[in-house]
Amino acid sequence: DESEGLSNEVENTVNNVLQEITTYIDVKNMIGYFNNIDKDAQLKKLIILVKPLIETTINLSQLNIQISNGASIRVFSYNGTAEKTSEDLFNNRVWNKISENEFGVIILTDEDDSIKNWQMINKDLVYLTLPIPSDLTIKPDSNIKISIIPNNGCIKTLEVEIPFLLSSNVVYLQ
Repeated sequence: DESEGLSNEVENTVNNVLQEITTYIDVKNMIGYFNNIDKDAQLKKLIILVKPLIETTINLSQLNIQISNGASIRVFSYNGTAEKTSEDLFNNRVWNKISENEFGVIILTDEDDSIKNWQMINKDLVYLTLPIPSDLTIKPDSNIKISIIPNNGCIKTLEVEIPFLLSSNVVYLQ
């Protein structure tokens, strides 16, 4: 009995360690929407294309996204909103269902309906959608840090340079 309990404890520890080191989110690209293209432009919406690096399960309800502009830090949490991609990404219905400090999801691929049914991404490809609050000022020629923070696993931190000049409202960010 005691050895079985110890065996289960070891197995649980190994599983926790494996989940911690294998839960890694791959960021494919980031696109920002600015309110205009002049020197006073501000980032209003951000979408981040992600998928798990390896086929693992990530609970969206336990995922947080942190954005820092150097002066303040905001944390966004998933509000349960997920929509299929069917229209312009920045005019998708998902934007009407999320508010400040929340993010939603635009689904590109979800073969097993894990996002809608269990708020989980496994091998799915999704856009995380973040409305940028007006008090989190992000302008051209600035740098921001974005951290994607799963409950288990590796935090993915990206340093993003906002271009000095904008040629359109929609800008791919590096």
